[in-house]
Amino acid sequence: MATWIDNLREWNYDLAPVATWIMDTIDYQAVRYGPIAYVVAVLIVIMLLLSFPPTRGLTKSICSVIFKQVMTYVQLVASLLTVQLVAFLARFTLTLFHKARIWVVETFRRARE
Repeated sequence: MATWIDNLREWNYDLAPVATWIMDTIDYQAVRYGPIAYVVAVLIVIMLLLSFPPTRGLTKSICSVIFKQVMTYVQLVASLLTVQLVAFLARFTLTLFHKARIWVVETFRRARE
């Protein structure tokens, strides 16, 4: 059985053996190190695509679109959490105000008696 390097030496540029070797390597690293191996593999693929001039423009476009989408999602989640926090603090402050008002009224009533 010829390895993928042997296939390249024979001028056989079929991508199947190379893809199989890469997936086996990634699966091995994922089992060994955990899910962070997938992140590292994706970063390596992105760096390879950025280093090759014909694919650089498309790769930069895809990466920028994904980055913008992630940032938009983070901003939406942060704004929704901020609104929920402000609403909670407003309800809490209003509750404390009414309890303090009742306490002051009761204190004045007791002081008169």
